[in-house]
Amino acid sequence: MTVKQPEKSESDRLIELQPLDQQPAPPRHVEKSGGVSIGLDGDYGRPVPENPPHLCPQCDYNLTGLVSRRCPECGTPFTLSEARHHARLSLPEGRWERWELRFQTVQFHIGLVLIIGSAIVVIITAKASVGAAAAVRLSVAAGLAGMVLVGALVLRVYYQRSWADAILLAGLCFATIAAIFLVT
Repeated sequence: MTVKQPEKSESDRLIELQPLDQQPAPPRHVEKSGGVSIGLDGDYGRPVPENPPHLCPQCDYNLTGLVSRRCPECGTPFTLSEARHHARLSLPEGRWERWELRFQTVQFHIGLVLIIGSAIVVIITAKASVGAAAAVRLSVAAGLAGMVLVGALVLRVYYQRSWADAILLAGLCFATIAAIFLVT
């Protein structure tokens, strides 16, 4: 007794011909480029590199070698830049970077306070002057302020110093100008 098998339709034959090793489609924000899926912050087809270190932003799990962009320990999705940044701030080697960041923040704020305080002092001393002397004092102060700001910009761009250094130097220059205006 022979059992007759039903004939396969065209769509059934097409399904059989599809390769079995097909990978699932990448997320919508990922595009294919040369066989590797590239996302917004890096490639999704390659393992997480060993250097620089990468740690899970949620649980500090070492993510080295993972191909997936989801932590196997806690399940949190991550990007390479987030994992690098978290590792840089969490590891003992990053202690100096944390102190440097705090120091630059303090420098920046001190510079801003000096700039604003000096501007207020210059305006008050100029208003205390009489008539044309006030206008001359304000124009001299504005010219000096412009030169200081250009100097800070040159320090930042040409000499590749941080904004914190440039703002602090500008604040110190503004404070010197304000002190000269107070004395004269």
